[in-house]
This record gives sequence, C-alpha cells and structure tokens, in this order.
Amino acid sequence: MTPLPGLVSDIIRKASEELKVPVWCKIRILPTLKETIAFAVMLEASGCSLLAVHARQRERSHHSGSADWSTIRHLKKVLEIPVVANGNVQCLTDAQNCLKHTEADAVMSANGILANPKIFSGFGCRRQTKHKDNDEKSFEVNTIQHPMRESLVSAHCFGH
Repeated sequence: MTPLPGLVSDIIRKASEELKVPVWCKIRILPTLKETIAFAVMLEASGCSLLAVHARQRERSHHSGSADWSTIRHLKKVLEIPVVANGNVQCLTDAQNCLKHTEADAVMSANGILANPKIFSGFGCRRQTKHKDNDEKSFEVNTIQHPMRESLVSAHCFGH
C-alpha cells in the first residue's frame, strides 16, 4: 500500500470535517487490486466524497501502455461514492468506451484534452504524437489563437 496510509486518512478526515466543500481525491492504481481497493475504501471512510482514479501505476510512465480500466470497474463496485475514470482518453469514443467498461460516474482526460480541447464534443480524435515538429506547430498555432503564458503548456508539448 502507499506509504503512510494513516497520515493520508488523517488529512482527508480533518479536511472533510473542517471544510465547507466536499473533499475529492485522485489516486493512481497501486501494484495490486487488493491494495488499490483497500486504499480507496480507506479514503471513502475518511471522508472523501468523490474519487478520481488514474488507471496506471505510479511507477509506469503516464504516457506508456494501456490504462487498467478493469481496476476502476472493481472500485466502482466496492465504493459508494462517485468514481471518475482517468487514463487512455484521447477522444470522445475513448471516453464512451471507458464509461462503458468501467461503469464509472464520469470520465476525465489530461493529455487528450491538451491535444484536443474539444475532445468531448466529438471533434476529431487526435492521438498523441511523438513527433516534436507536430507538437511545436500545434503549440505555435494554439498560442497564437489562444494567447497564454508559454510556461503553462510547454511541459506538456515538449516533454516532462
């Protein structure tokens, strides 16, 4: 299990007692399904009112391999709080497939939405590219059309 689960529980419990807003948590899956379920159940018991689950382990690169949606499905069956699925969502079809497979209450996207801000409108399905030239061109076009500080997005375009 993750280091210091007692400390995490204390933090979530105290936050949920003191704050006037719900406490939401986001986790990555742990090395085993049993550990992941135990950690998620602990979060719920401590006062977490919504759990977002990135379906990859921390040790794995967040850009490689498939997300483990089956773990999210198991969590959804065990938890009473809403569960948000995250991982391998690059377009609307991916989001729909994720929801169908996981039975999660919602889906979120990180890198997919950076590549395609209209991801959930069904506007194309741009898969991530490893080609730096394409990323640089996309970055240039997007910053011209939608000005913002380069530091806010450059890490996502040019590597972490």
